[in-house]
Amino acid sequence: MTFKLGDRVRESTTTTGTGALTLGGADVGFSTFASRLSTGDTTWYALVFGASWEVGIGTFTAPATLARTTVIASTNSDAALNLGAGTKEVFITAPASALVTLSSATTLRAFLGITTAGNDLITAPSVAAQRSILGVPPGYLSSFTMTNNAADATNDLDIGPVSARSDDNVLDLVTSATIVKQLDVAFAEYVAPGTPSGMRDSADNLAVAKWLRVFLIGGAGKNSQPFASTSATPTLPSGFTAKRLIGFIYWTGSAIKAFIQTGRSVRWVTTVTDISTSAASTSGALTGMTAPPARVDLAFNYRTFCSGNPAFLYVRSPDQTNETPSNSVAPLGYGGNSGAVYQGFGKVITNASGQIGVRALNASTEAIIATLGWTYLEL
Repeated sequence: MTFKLGDRVRESTTTTGTGALTLGGADVGFSTFASRLSTGDTTWYALVFGASWEVGIGTFTAPATLARTTVIASTNSDAALNLGAGTKEVFITAPASALVTLSSATTLRAFLGITTAGNDLITAPSVAAQRSILGVPPGYLSSFTMTNNAADATNDLDIGPVSARSDDNVLDLVTSATIVKQLDVAFAEYVAPGTPSGMRDSADNLAVAKWLRVFLIGGAGKNSQPFASTSATPTLPSGFTAKRLIGFIYWTGSAIKAFIQTGRSVRWVTTVTDISTSAASTSGALTGMTAPPARVDLAFNYRTFCSGNPAFLYVRSPDQTNETPSNSVAPLGYGGNSGAVYQGFGKVITNASGQIGVRALNASTEAIIATLGWTYLEL
C-alpha cells in the first residue's frame, strides 16, 4: 500500500448507499484514478452529490473501485453519505484538516493510514520527531549498533536505537534507547530498556554452536525490541505481530562470539582463520566461512605462497564461474611469482550458506584466509 496524490483526477459515479464507489470514467479535462493509482494505494478524496459532500481516505482497487476507507468530514455529521440515485463526482483533493495540522503526528499518520508500534510516539518537536511524522519508508533500516554487553559479554547484547519498517511493510519498528537482551534467557518483554531481559526464541536452545537471527519485533501496544531465533520465520511472542531482520549472532556453544555491528557492517573483535592449507585445490572448492547463513559481502585477509610455481588464488562468489586463476588474463587472482609470500585484503560475496570458492593455479600452493567481517546485502 502506498499513499499517492494526483493532479486533476476526477470521475463520475452512480454508486448508491454507503459502500465502495464504482468509478464511471474521467470527466472532460480530467484523468482517471487508475492513471495515478495502483491496487491497494490510498489517497485523499472528495465526493460531491448535489449539496452534499464527503471528504476522506480512499483505497483504490483496479480497474475502477474506490473504497471509502476513512471518512474525515461530511455533511452527514462527518459520517459516510448514504448516496441516492443519480450521478456524483469524486476527485482527489487535500483535506483542510491535513494542511493545518502538520504538527500533529497522530493526525497525519491517521490521514496517511500509517500504523505504528511501540516506542515511536513523538513527544517533542525534535528533528527526529519531525522525520518520523510520515512514518518509516518501506524497506528502511537505520544505522544502529549491536555488540556484546560489557557486563556479560558471554550472553548479553547491547542493541542501540534503531528504526525499521517491518518486513511485511505494515508497522514502524522504532526504539529510542539502547536495549540490553539476554541470549541465555527465553524472550521476555523488558521493564526498562537498559535492564537485561530475555531475547531467545523458546523453541531454541544453546546446546551446540549455531547462528541465530536477530529480529526487531513489535505489535500494537508493545515496545519494539530484539528477539533471537534460528528460524527465518519464527513464531513471535504473544502480542507481537511484525518483525524485521536486523542481523545475526554466532553462539559458539559457550558464548556469543564477540562482534561489533554498525548498521549493515559487522567486524569480528577477533578474526577467524577459516582456510589454512598447504595445498589449495587446483580444481576449485567451496568452503564455509565464519559468516552468517545469508548473502554478505565478506571482508578477509589472505596469504599465499608457492615455492616452485606462481602462487595465484582465485577467490570467488559461488554464483561466479569456477575459473582458473591467472597472472595475465581474467579472472587474474591474489598472489604473484614463485618463492615469495603474498599477503593482502580482499572482499567476496558469499552464498546463502556462508560459503566462498577458492581455486589455486598450481599444486602445492599454500593458502590462508582469515575472515574479518562482512556487510549485509539482504537485511
